[in-house]
This record gives sequence, C-alpha cells and structure tokens, in this order.
Amino acid sequence: MVHLIALRNFFVVRSANNEPGSHQKIQLVESSSLQQLITPAIKEPIWQRLRDLEAVVTEMANKPRTIPPEKEDILQESLSRIKGIEYDLQKTRKALLATASKQAELAESLENLKDNNFDMECMFYLISSGIV
Repeated sequence: MVHLIALRNFFVVRSANNEPGSHQKIQLVESSSLQQLITPAIKEPIWQRLRDLEAVVTEMANKPRTIPPEKEDILQESLSRIKGIEYDLQKTRKALLATASKQAELAESLENLKDNNFDMECMFYLISSGIV
C-alpha cells in the first residue's frame, strides 16, 4: 500500500509541475519516491531472477544446435519406412488402376456377349418358327 501511495505521489507531483522551471524539482521527487519504492528486499529477488535468466540464456546459447545422433538415426529410420510405404502405395495404386481397367473391359465384353447371345436366340426363334 505504501508503494502505491508513493507511486501516486510521483504522478501527482509530475502532473502538477509541468512547467519548464520545475524540472529539477520533479527529478528530486522522482528520485526520493523511487528510492522509497525500491528497497533491498524488493531489489534483491529481482536481481537474482535476472541473473538466473541470464544464466539460462547463456546455457541455451552454448548448447549445440544439432540433433543428437540417436534421434537422427530414429528420424532416418522413420523416413526410410515412410518412403517404403509410399513406394508400396504407388505399386498398389498402379495395380488397382490396372484391375479397374480390366474390370471395365470384362464388363463391356460380357455386355457384348449378352447382346450377341440375345441376337442369336432371337434369330434361332425366328428360324425355328419359320418366320424367316
């Protein structure tokens, strides 16, 4: 709560003294308010966190940017399996297209045979009936 009051006083003094001649007075008020606000109990944990953060950043910067060999091997094996599956899929796709094409040909041939058979039956009927 004391910190908020000091901060409020800082802004009140700053807004009340916007004249050019009162600049030095504002700096003194700012300085004393900030010194009251920032006590060693507040400052030390902040500095410690900053040092910890700097240590983490330094450690991250020093780490190699390469993938460990065992992970690289796993990735290569996975990539090889994926390529094998893609190859198998291509072969299956070609076989499926060939089968579909052959099926269409057979269906057309069957239809032609049915038509020819029907024509033959009609012809046989006409001949046996004596119509032709």
